[in-house]
Amino acid sequence: MRDKGDFAAGLLVGGLVGALIGLLLAPASGDELRRVVGRRAAETVGRVRDGAGQLADRVCDEADQTSTHVRQQAQAAGRRVRAKVEAMLGGIQQTVEEAVANLAPGEGPAPGLGEAAATTEGDGEEA
Repeated sequence: MRDKGDFAAGLLVGGLVGALIGLLLAPASGDELRRVVGRRAAETVGRVRDGAGQLADRVCDEADQTSTHVRQQAQAAGRRVRAKVEAMLGGIQQTVEEAVANLAPGEGPAPGLGEAAATTEGDGEEA
């Protein structure tokens, strides 16, 4: 995109230089030449402003599209991470439950372990 901007700027500058040289070399009175140069300068300023406004609009559109894409990618990555963490937690919970079930009769879980597991399962909050 920068190449297009450089080309447009070069084209604009080249056109201005060519027009100015043409005016300076053309047979015209000083007053007439000043009027023509002034009018063309005003026209050129208007075209440059219009072009800058259009370029700013395109840059804003590209920035909006890019931010939307980045946001979507971040949300998708967050969902993948969450799914992996939930799967890991499920595996850990299953391992703990199996270990507790395999304890010899009368050993029971360590003090506080059963309470933590009950709290996690009972109220839906993560420990």
